[in-house]
Amino acid sequence: MSKERIALSAGTLRAEIAPTLGGALAAFYDTAGDQPVHYLRPAAPDAATPLQTACFPMVPFFSWLKGDRLVHGGRVIDLPPSGMGFVHALHGFGWTSAWQVEEASARRAVLVHRHAAGAWPWAYVAREAFGLSADGLTIALDVTNEADSDMPVGAGLHAYFADPVDLRVETEVTSMHLMSDEGIPHAADPRAAAIAAMRAGAALTRGLNNIFEGWSRTAELRWPTHAVAIAAESPFDFLCIYSPEGEDFCCIEPVTHTTNAFNAPVVPWGVTGARVLAPGGTFSARCHFVPRPAD
Repeated sequence: MSKERIALSAGTLRAEIAPTLGGALAAFYDTAGDQPVHYLRPAAPDAATPLQTACFPMVPFFSWLKGDRLVHGGRVIDLPPSGMGFVHALHGFGWTSAWQVEEASARRAVLVHRHAAGAWPWAYVAREAFGLSADGLTIALDVTNEADSDMPVGAGLHAYFADPVDLRVETEVTSMHLMSDEGIPHAADPRAAAIAAMRAGAALTRGLNNIFEGWSRTAELRWPTHAVAIAAESPFDFLCIYSPEGEDFCCIEPVTHTTNAFNAPVVPWGVTGARVLAPGGTFSARCHFVPRPAD
């Protein structure tokens, strides 16, 4: 993939965008001090995939569907693997595609991803708008259904953060989705230890790969030297946390639904966030990343 990047600047804040790397954010940082302060894990100059970036968009769905199969409107739809080492159809199709630059200025960039009907039988167009101000970075996602039938739809921001050992996270959620051995949610636990830790603003719980429902849509992430707030808007009503043991990164992801939501829109144990988008309709989600002073 090309290493083309777009640079945004506002006050001492900088953002770098990599359109051809799945529409990814490559970096978001502050230049006020002697050394840049990165609020998300920065992409290396030679980053070759979205998995090596700061954040990439997930459209028109987050996570995966059980058996990589969608049953919708009387149709059975089998989805091919995403590639990049994954055996499942993960996180939609935007992140594995090169996005086109629709608009670019000093503080704003708009990327577009057009998907023709294929294995995913709905044509759609997705737009990702980056807006940088002296206060922070906003990422807005829009997905428009260009097919002639209802399309299941969702979105997410796969945000990476460095130095998880030193990270404290403060946020409010109501329950944690418990995952089966194959990674499908089957229950919700309102008393999970990770929930209490986040309510207290304690150290990030390691070993998570879970979706949390009832998210307040705000989170404070604090390191010894810096901090950043995530302030999302509905329908980013769920929070996914991936914090693998022994790794030098974690993922804290605003998302609009849980895993396999399209196949299980109604469950007895919680909410899934499943939605359908009518022909010609547009689904929108927005999130802000706001630097904070260190404690």
